[in-house]
Amino acid sequence: MGGEEDPPKTGPKPKAWQHREAKKDLKRSLLNPSSPIHNMTLEDIRNSDERFGQYPNFAKYYGDLKKQVEEEKRRVHQDDIAAAKFMKSNPRSFLNQRGYPHWNTHAAKALLEVDVANNLHLEMKPNQLRGTKKAYKDFPPEVFAKWVCREVSKQKTAQFWAYKRNKRGMKMYLREIAERVVN
Repeated sequence: MGGEEDPPKTGPKPKAWQHREAKKDLKRSLLNPSSPIHNMTLEDIRNSDERFGQYPNFAKYYGDLKKQVEEEKRRVHQDDIAAAKFMKSNPRSFLNQRGYPHWNTHAAKALLEVDVANNLHLEMKPNQLRGTKKAYKDFPPEVFAKWVCREVSKQKTAQFWAYKRNKRGMKMYLREIAERVVN
């Protein structure tokens, strides 16, 4: 009956907490507002992943990480406020450095997307297409021609990138399903 001792632990010592995937995953969970970790006790969190059990100081590591995440969120919020204040007091000029409007916010961008989708670029040259809409004339002919080429390229490659995105998304989904089955 005497005092039973724990058998000596064998095997490799776990990596330092600082460099583990477990810490990164825990931080991701803390940053995700919809994560169930926010409604769990410390013991539930520790038992939720076998990797956490490897660290006798997990409670300290978790507390430190939680403080670090809260501080990071606070700094990000302050940066967002400062950026919004800066943008409000320093609005972007109507014209860019080259003297014509910014393309990404100009009405010509949306109009060109529709015209290229309707294959008008195949029926006429960029300079002729430029003459069809008043918004297009805000840009010099050579600049407008470059935007036509970019839009054509963007629309041609859109299917390819959608396919790649969907393939990557399906792999992630199947990996998550497999992890749920294992846990």
